[in-house]
Amino acid sequence: DPEARVNVAEQHPEVVARLEPIVLERLRAGLTGFDQDYSTEDLAVLGGLGYLEAGTVEQVHAEFAEKPTEQLIALVTEDPKCLVRMESARALRGRELSTEQRTALEQRLGLEGSSAVRTRLELALGD
Repeated sequence: DPEARVNVAEQHPEVVARLEPIVLERLRAGLTGFDQDYSTEDLAVLGGLGYLEAGTVEQVHAEFAEKPTEQLIALVTEDPKCLVRMESARALRGRELSTEQRTALEQRLGLEGSSAVRTRLELALGD
């Protein structure tokens, strides 16, 4: 599921326990990918898994980045879809937040079930 459309964390707690510390460290360090050349075979495999779509992920990032802060806050706090909440929280990072907006995000952080969304919220609040 390259675009994280389905949250399967609850079905695989042992995998979450093993990977969560690694993911959190990578997010905190700003590491988002690898800087290496891939072989033709690797590219074929990645493409077959859906990781090399024509800019889909980048397009989603750009669309969320254009949304006003209030709309992103509403999406983070109200949308039932994990991917929408995660992308909204990602787009909030580095934005100036009012006290009310910070409070809304902190409340959502306490309720959030997705570790990926929680991490993005922590990063947005930490700036």
